[in-house]
Amino acid sequence: MNYDRRKIVIEITERYAITDFKALVKNINYLKEEGFLISIDDVGVGYSSLHTLAELKPDFLKYDMILVRDMHKDLIKQRLLEMVLNFGKSVNTPVIAEGVEKKEEYETLLSLGVKYAQGFYLSKPLEVDI
Repeated sequence: MNYDRRKIVIEITERYAITDFKALVKNINYLKEEGFLISIDDVGVGYSSLHTLAELKPDFLKYDMILVRDMHKDLIKQRLLEMVLNFGKSVNTPVIAEGVEKKEEYETLLSLGVKYAQGFYLSKPLEVDI
């Protein structure tokens, strides 16, 4: 089967420590050269670091659901998201809010300028035949 690689996003999760960062950067650069898109998952939690963002230069940043949860009640979570959004805008990297489960979370995300979101409030995961 032939796939349009520009429509495939490979998510790098940082819930675990990266043990060979040089190898990761080399492999990510290869995938990008081949046309795949890269997303850093769990931004804001886990082992995410500014160094990782700087070296991998992802195409998308996925803002972690822990920080989305009940953010409509939490000014600190909102300000943290604003920082990530501003960073994303400054380097032309869209931010995707994940784990949106409540109308209030969604409305808060919209009011802060989030353009991309995923979660049960919007849609349950769909099956895709490949």
